[in-house]
Amino acid sequence: MPPSRWPRLGYAALVGIIFAPAMHIGSFYSSPEIALLAGNLFSFIVSPKGRVTLTFVEKRELARGIYEFIFKSDRSFAFRAGQYLEWALSGVPADSRGNRRFFTIASAPEDAEVRLGMRLYDAPSAFKRTLMVLEPGAKLYASGIAGDFILPKDEKRKLAFIAGGIGVTPFASMARHIIAVSESRDAILLYSSRTEAEIAYKDVFAKAGKRGLRTVYAVTDEQGPINAAFIEREIPDYRERLFYISGPPGLVDAMREVLSSMGVSRSAVKTDYFPGLA
Repeated sequence: MPPSRWPRLGYAALVGIIFAPAMHIGSFYSSPEIALLAGNLFSFIVSPKGRVTLTFVEKRELARGIYEFIFKSDRSFAFRAGQYLEWALSGVPADSRGNRRFFTIASAPEDAEVRLGMRLYDAPSAFKRTLMVLEPGAKLYASGIAGDFILPKDEKRKLAFIAGGIGVTPFASMARHIIAVSESRDAILLYSSRTEAEIAYKDVFAKAGKRGLRTVYAVTDEQGPINAAFIEREIPDYRERLFYISGPPGLVDAMREVLSSMGVSRSAVKTDYFPGLA
């Protein structure tokens, strides 16, 4: 399907209409196969084309178990802060998941480098093991820029971000973008991590603090998970804000339920999942 929300709705409508058994033009009748073929053609037309070649420069350990990989692109390409790419890496040992993964771009659209933020778990996949031992000059290929987890065009819209673990990556991209364009945003980030040592991008969020992004760190080993009381204390005007939640599926689902119990409309909540098994 197409990579963003409105084209996906168009895809669904097109396939649904053609799939209808009574649909026909003269003696030509539709079928499920024709409906899916039409949907695939529509998806191809509206989806981003082409790929970029990324040359590996270096990796940096941002926090315990969290790394950022820095690349140079062979050409410039446009994206919006918070979007993701499909990354293809050669030389990955054979496993059930292949050599392609989706990762959010951690850099800002204005940056000279392309950055990827990744958490290394116990028993990492073949893809991550290969990524960890890349030598400078190694090549990756990226394509399929996509995602609706992006800042609203209205710069005056009040925002609230909730991040868990490596789910902070899209917010790092947004913070870097805010810094790069000297944009002011009324935004509050609640960043949940298990320990203090696992907090990444502190320097980025400190700089973004001068542009209106206030960051509150929630170390769960010391104070427990983010809950309704925590949100009410740190974001007293939460009913006026558009919420973005990013992190492991369990955290995203839990935060969505908490916000719902607080009376936050579903239309005021955007989510992004990081399964952590890449």
